Amino acid sequence: MSLAFSGTIAIYKLGPLARMPCFDKGILGGTFDFIHRGHKDLLETAFKVAAEVTIGLTTDEFAMKRRKIAHVYEERKASLTAFLNSRGFAGRYHLVPISDPVGPALGDYDVLIVSEETLPGAKLVNEARANAGIKKLILVVVPMALAYDKKPISSTRIREGEIDEEGNKVEL
Repeated sequence: MSLAFSGTIAIYKLGPLARMPCFDKGILGGTFDFIHRGHKDLLETAFKVAAEVTIGLTTDEFAMKRRKIAHVYEERKASLTAFLNSRGFAGRYHLVPISDPVGPALGDYDVLIVSEETLPGAKLVNEARANAGIKKLILVVVPMALAYDKKPISSTRIREGEIDEEGNKVEL
């Protein structure tokens, strides 16, 4: 693993596992409607860079303000928990519901892990922290996982039957 720093933004470069996390406490958030390869990259990166990770999982009401969802909160939570535990992350994470863009990010954290797509939201989080007199978070930006057609993998594309969770074309 390598991190290239540009101010307070760290660009994560895909590579071998780090021997130990760089930060004590990390945070990230998402809807996690379908756990796809992009989510897996994001989550695995979070545990590479932070010893302990808080994961904000959007409530149904908050998620549906921005997009359609296929799975209700409890189903998304169960799927996310199963994935995290299957990767050996049990005991290193805390799942919390979030109902706004900042969520618990005003708390005691060192690093915010985001995808390229959600970087603008991360900048809003840091603005909110600065306005509250709290130190800005280091941002670790994970590249978007691309499907077979070189377009980003997304839950929307999966829900619409265009691709599967790994980004492969769905054959009808």
